[in-house]
Amino acid sequence: MQNNNQGKLGPRDIEALIANERYIGKDAVRGNIVAALAVAETLKTTLGPRGLDKMLMVEGGEVAITDSGGTILKLIDLVHPAAKMMQSLGLTMGERYGDGATSSVVFAGELLKRALNLMELGLHPTTIINGYRMALEETLKVMHKLSRKVTPGIIKDVGITIFKGRLGERDAEFMAQVVASALDFAGGEKDNVYVNYRPGGKLRDTTLYEGIYIDLGKRVHPAMPKKVEHARILLIDTEFDVRKVENAKYEIGDPRRMREFMEYKRKVLRVAVEMIARSGANVVFCQKNIADVAMYYMAMKGILGVRDVEKKVMHLLERATGAQIVSHVKEVTPEVLGYAGYVEEDKIGLEEIMYVRKCKNPGVASILVRGGNEKFVLELKRQIEDLIDVFAALREHGRVVPGGGAVEGEAAKRLRRFARSVESKEQLAIEAFADALEELPRAIAANAGMDATYAVLKIREWHHRGKKGYGVDAMRRGMGDAYVKAILDSYEVRRNALSSAVEVTCSILRIDDVLIKRKKKAKPKKPEPVDSPVRKDGKIDLRYAFKGLR
Repeated sequence: MQNNNQGKLGPRDIEALIANERYIGKDAVRGNIVAALAVAETLKTTLGPRGLDKMLMVEGGEVAITDSGGTILKLIDLVHPAAKMMQSLGLTMGERYGDGATSSVVFAGELLKRALNLMELGLHPTTIINGYRMALEETLKVMHKLSRKVTPGIIKDVGITIFKGRLGERDAEFMAQVVASALDFAGGEKDNVYVNYRPGGKLRDTTLYEGIYIDLGKRVHPAMPKKVEHARILLIDTEFDVRKVENAKYEIGDPRRMREFMEYKRKVLRVAVEMIARSGANVVFCQKNIADVAMYYMAMKGILGVRDVEKKVMHLLERATGAQIVSHVKEVTPEVLGYAGYVEEDKIGLEEIMYVRKCKNPGVASILVRGGNEKFVLELKRQIEDLIDVFAALREHGRVVPGGGAVEGEAAKRLRRFARSVESKEQLAIEAFADALEELPRAIAANAGMDATYAVLKIREWHHRGKKGYGVDAMRRGMGDAYVKAILDSYEVRRNALSSAVEVTCSILRIDDVLIKRKKKAKPKKPEPVDSPVRKDGKIDLRYAFKGLR
């Protein structure tokens, strides 16, 4: 009898052929879910305003202490593909909206955990995926009905909700007001808000400037003016020095010409500074270094020079002052100069800072964050940058939803009612989706030291009575109406967090075959042959000495 399978490759043959580790079917799905759950469980204890911090050791021996899901996901190094998918989910939420990284990853983990249980009962991944998509559609309908339009007071309440976990109520209100005012100055453009930090002082010393400040900005020569009014500003993005000629050889036989050669650089820089002065510029910001000789001539002309200005600040200066960034002295004309009411050097503690105020184009704001120690201030800076993204999204989309698990509680109630109307096996997946939603308020309550089961049961009770805004008040370790207590979230952030979590969950559930490339053992390198460093004439060839030092 002829073998019908002759010439065909089976799974094991393919595995042997490509020399990879392979996981098929349930083993593949289970392995992916376990890897993804490891990421979700890591972030779960940081959820909510009373979430706990993580201490992370990063390269160079630096220590980061944070409860920000986005920051944690940036700093951890993951290997498994499914874990990286969860990492990408959180990072995308954090980078795009400034919030929702933790809740999206935790919710995706809860969906995967329940999907694994359903698969053990015999449900096919496709059935679970269909049920999850149906549940998501109903959840988004509920969320939209619960949402309200944004007002300036509501925007500030969202900021207070985000800051409350790390700051006291008054400090949270102060910081939310600073961020809201900064966006007002910037006309709602988040890219026009510059945030930096300076350890020392009190949190209330945090200052908002309508204009730009340059951290560690100082005059490059003591003879330069400390303050320039009616500043005509020149921006240079290259090194202010004579260009070095590569691979050139100079031979000077006459000692009298040595002085002329040494004066060459001085003459070139003097002419360059004179061209800048003739254009009308009295302030120069350089992204790179300014040569010592150029500093001297600028000081003699009464020009204030600042070097090593970071790239982002250069672009903000360009927007605010109306200047054009140039790369060559030939481009310097009155038309490329910007304007500011004044540029002034000051000090905070023992370190300098430069202020550029009353700019030609208002609409650029700066926040200088202060605090008792560097770790605290750096984390506060990250939170402010995230809040700027949240506020910008609120201004753009214009709706908020109640926080504290109120949305999840109302959606879970509706989904259980909806599941009873579904006659197919998707009913089980819809109910599992409702259970996963309730894990979010459960985690918020648990992280606040509350009885998590009691909190979830209380939410169910009040939502069945029609109290749709009822949720967890983690800061006061109680329960209440989220709208009344001003516990609010951005509608757009919450909607995208749930939608993105479902998409990643479905992507992981669709994978039934995992191939992992085996690492090949590196072959030991053969030592390179070394010639004798002694030449035929008996002298040492220095090239060999230099080769050994490389």
